[in-house]
Amino acid sequence: MSTASRPLDQIVEDYLAAVAGALSGVPPSQRTELLDNLAEHIAVAREALADETEAGVREILDRLGDPETVAAAARANTDQPPAGIVQPGRPAGRGRWAVIILALLLAGLVMFAFALCSVTVT
Repeated sequence: MSTASRPLDQIVEDYLAAVAGALSGVPPSQRTELLDNLAEHIAVAREALADETEAGVREILDRLGDPETVAAAARANTDQPPAGIVQPGRPAGRGRWAVIILALLLAGLVMFAFALCSVTVT
């Protein structure tokens, strides 16, 4: 790992720590699963950056959402039935977190699109 990426790693670690701190009320196994999925998503998104900059990393984190918002979405999914029982229309296991992350990413993309549309070309 290059020395230049260490400050960027710290930004990601701080974000994940903020999410972890906001996850009170979420069972430990779900908390770990969510944090692992977020870390994996962030790593993949960072690899896709043409030039990894602080602004690029912060944009990835902004698209995921505020740590409190991510934690609130996770808490909303803690009312799951016992393991192995899937309610119709509700994804189980990793799929549940994928839906949460996808929803947060889509919300970020919509906000980005609106911001892009509001830019005036001169």
